[in-house]
Amino acid sequence: MKNSVLLLVLSFLLSNIVFAQFGKISKVFNIDDEFNHNEMLLPLTENGRLDKELLDYWRLDSTIVYDINSEIDSTDIIKNTVFYDYINNTIDYAYSLKLPPETEWQNQSRSLVTLNDENEQIQTLFYQGDGQDWILRDKTVFIDTDTLKISLRYHWDLNTEVWVNGHKYEFYYNSLGKNYLTLEYFNDNQTNNWRRQWKTEYLYNGLGERELKIQYIWSVESDIWVNYKKTTYTFDDNIESSVFYIWDEYEWLPFSKSVGTRVDPFTERFDGYLYNEELDWIHDYIIENGYDEIGNVIFQRRFSYSESDSTWMGDKFENLYNETGQLINKLYFKLNLESEEWYWTIKEQYNYNNLGLHDYWSYFVWSNSDNSWVKDKSMFSFYSNPSSITEYDANYFTIQINPNPSTTQISFNCENPNNIKVLYAIYTISGSIVKEGVIQSSNTIGVDELNNGYYFIKIEVGNKQYSGKFLKL
Repeated sequence: MKNSVLLLVLSFLLSNIVFAQFGKISKVFNIDDEFNHNEMLLPLTENGRLDKELLDYWRLDSTIVYDINSEIDSTDIIKNTVFYDYINNTIDYAYSLKLPPETEWQNQSRSLVTLNDENEQIQTLFYQGDGQDWILRDKTVFIDTDTLKISLRYHWDLNTEVWVNGHKYEFYYNSLGKNYLTLEYFNDNQTNNWRRQWKTEYLYNGLGERELKIQYIWSVESDIWVNYKKTTYTFDDNIESSVFYIWDEYEWLPFSKSVGTRVDPFTERFDGYLYNEELDWIHDYIIENGYDEIGNVIFQRRFSYSESDSTWMGDKFENLYNETGQLINKLYFKLNLESEEWYWTIKEQYNYNNLGLHDYWSYFVWSNSDNSWVKDKSMFSFYSNPSSITEYDANYFTIQINPNPSTTQISFNCENPNNIKVLYAIYTISGSIVKEGVIQSSNTIGVDELNNGYYFIKIEVGNKQYSGKFLKL
């Protein structure tokens, strides 16, 4: 539980920084959604993307999580360290525990990431902790071209001291950069060669939206690909709906579906259903996401249906941001089914230093007996080179987008006394570029062709970088 809480917090921290740093252009290896990479890379990634220049800016040295024993006493229980070797172009991330009765840090897991001169991830070594020592366990090698990305996973044989094939993934991309085919292989222990295991195909519409995903399993007996499962997708007002099927020897049988709708310009709703033996769709869950005018998530409500007592159970979280758009409070609630009222369960608080970098996190649980919040955990973040952050921050700015929300075009103000070229790129909230170009005589960009939804924009003028958010209606 403590590990998962920490990973959740660190993932949030990186997501905040990632979307704040569009001004830094870096080539990164994009791990496909289908590739379940080692979770220890999560604190260093966003949507599967490892960004070295982001880490150069952030310069996080370590984080330490404390278990709160009392109001005046606490115990350090989790430590994460990050070391950047700029000579060998590596990032070394280590995770350690110190749980009672231990008095020394016990190594748990470690990832050593190697990047090339273009900041592309080319290799990751995974280690398992053994007290104070590290034992090499796995290696992933990445090969990246415009149309094909390959991930090769190997296991280290401690007896023979050689690398043994584990898994291989091949991701094929079309001219628009869309992944249309993924192949997964596993190792044949007898020959140590790659053998087919899974194949996934994707189809897209003219707008580049995914319409179909089909997964096949390789039949060794028949020497052919066999249907396994598929998902169909539709979009309405930039909200995705999907239906999931499983293959039943002769036909596709529906299993579940998600119906997405836009409640209002700032709220999305997703209704989930399960298909039962009576050939009926049974309402299973409801998720509502709310955003503010610049795209920050301000709440999420989740409801799930309990068949045992035929009632809906609910939970939600609410976010509070400061004037610069940084998250400062996150409140979690549960629904009281009898009173139909929400009650507090967990609170997280985020603090920032004078450079705007996150340096402290605290975690509280609600005590019904005391009718108050009780601190349960806290985390401190330490930075190794804050001066470089100050130098970088001098060339990085947040800009306001007008009008916001927008329908046909957006405008922005940035310093450009010499009227030099302005580079811009517009991203979806998942990080995909949907429009980019160069402007010079006007700080206006047309967005009429974009689907409705939230977007981030990155702008570069000389050595200065700007970023902002806007909502397209």
